Amino acid sequence: MNSFSWIMLLLISTSLFAEPIKIESEIFLGGQKQLTVKLVDLVQTHKVNQGLIPVFENLNILEQVKEGTFTLSRDELVNKLKQIKMDTPELADVSFILPAQLKVSHSGVRLNSRVIIENLKRLWSKKCSSCRTLVENINVPELGREYKNKQWTLNISDSVPRGRFSVQLIFPNVKNPGTVWVTGQAMTQKPVATVNRNVPKDQKIQVDWVTLAFKNIGSVDGAIVDLNALNNKVTSKYLMNGDIIKSRYLVSKVAFQRGDAVKLIIQEDNLSVATTAIAQSLGKVGHKVWVKSLNTNKRIAGVVNELGEVVVQ
Repeated sequence: MNSFSWIMLLLISTSLFAEPIKIESEIFLGGQKQLTVKLVDLVQTHKVNQGLIPVFENLNILEQVKEGTFTLSRDELVNKLKQIKMDTPELADVSFILPAQLKVSHSGVRLNSRVIIENLKRLWSKKCSSCRTLVENINVPELGREYKNKQWTLNISDSVPRGRFSVQLIFPNVKNPGTVWVTGQAMTQKPVATVNRNVPKDQKIQVDWVTLAFKNIGSVDGAIVDLNALNNKVTSKYLMNGDIIKSRYLVSKVAFQRGDAVKLIIQEDNLSVATTAIAQSLGKVGHKVWVKSLNTNKRIAGVVNELGEVVVQ
């Protein structure tokens, strides 16, 4: 879609990737005769500040959507979102990117692959709102006459998919229904920190060396998702371009050894006094250490900063 298709509301973004929240240009619903379209249905949940997901789930954009396809213009979306933002303090500093129009397709209670996939993605996103799910090879069973024009829902498990899956179709208004399954393949991916260049061992990782990339959930145990976790850390092994940054690949940076002379900075109110001390323990950046002041001969506790100084506040 070209750049003229989007209009941005000029407000501060609070999204997970420090980007504005994108409203989808098309959504596909089904399973019931009438549905309510909520704000959470319109956004890519993995790009939303996770604290906003419960808020989005409670906000209606369209109520009692009947079967068929219709559109909302950009102006209609702007007006609806403006009203929602006025009524919802949590969204005061959120920005949205809006499509030229929103197309809503509601298949009613008919069963087809597309509406099953969209329903599955929506349900799985509630299990891991920062994740995205890739679905393929979906198999929707052919059903008898007793199931025609009957409402249905999907009964998913508590876990997100990691390969082959089977999900039960529930028909609440069918007497004595048989067990009906939808099968297919699905993989859940989660955004994690990866390096975009080779990084030697014992190297501090710079923020611009990091890319947030979606990786299969089975490979992301211990992966860094918050870039603040890189502070005061260096690599414990050589990382190649594209590698996931895992917590076990990072160690605290060592600034000095026990017995080394260090700079001691004592801060009190607006006054800062610098002196020399002897380290009584290994000095790791960001960690508390004990030092012995050469001026007073007293042991003092402080925190090691990036420069290898011990700061007492």
